[in-house]
Amino acid sequence: MARVERAGKGQSRYASQPVRPQGASLTRDIALCGLLKASCQRLYFTLPAYARCSGNPVTTKRPPPVFIADNPGLDFLNSIAVPVDVKVEWLASGEDLLAWLKQAGLVPDEVLNAFRKGALPGELDAIAAQARALRDWFKPFVYKHMGRPIEPSAVRQLEPLNQLLARDDEFGQLVVRDRPNKRDHGHGGVSGLVWRRQRRWQSPESLLLPLARSLADLVCTEDFTCVKACEGPDCTLLFVDRTRSRGRRWCSMAVCGNRAKQAAHRKRAQQAKRSK
Repeated sequence: MARVERAGKGQSRYASQPVRPQGASLTRDIALCGLLKASCQRLYFTLPAYARCSGNPVTTKRPPPVFIADNPGLDFLNSIAVPVDVKVEWLASGEDLLAWLKQAGLVPDEVLNAFRKGALPGELDAIAAQARALRDWFKPFVYKHMGRPIEPSAVRQLEPLNQLLARDDEFGQLVVRDRPNKRDHGHGGVSGLVWRRQRRWQSPESLLLPLARSLADLVCTEDFTCVKACEGPDCTLLFVDRTRSRGRRWCSMAVCGNRAKQAAHRKRAQQAKRSK
């Protein structure tokens, strides 16, 4: 959990109020956002048809965000989707981004509240736009590589992600384990301490860093032979298939799986009717 620290001369700190970005940092952010958008536009038409969200207007009455991917990076990519007929965008504004990050558990509540209170008008909306650009740039990479292991040569395609990760101000601390086992303490059991990653949230742009890290973890830790897209005709949701048989086909049996069963039942009924 983030905490407020006193900052020495020339030293970064956690902030209960966001630190205003410097001009050079803001310029880099704008340049990166433009790079991601340009890459997204070039790669969009390499997507299979089922991977493209339709051009229908985004629904104004949104369901809650979906977290069915079993991986934070894929959940981020699923923050725009067509779960039930209509395209839904869960990162349409700065407030949307804060709400999604809270539900995803990627940013501490006190950090989100500090940025909500201290951000300039429109500042968080601009960060949400960069988050959408990052997401839309990375999704074609997943569609291109899913179903087989990622080759080392793929790192060249991820240079914009490395540029973003290079700006992270993350460090680690020894902290007390949430639930230390007192019975085992001192008897060769589990330590009462644990190494925990922490981050200095210097400006609203730092909200992009846990998103970038989740994508990096996806690439480095997941077996891409198990990364799949829902087989629903209009569904765009991605997930990691962790079933023993590697036979998962749907984002959810309650939605797309049930629709497939109903469609198969109707088809059988029609065939039986024609055969009479």
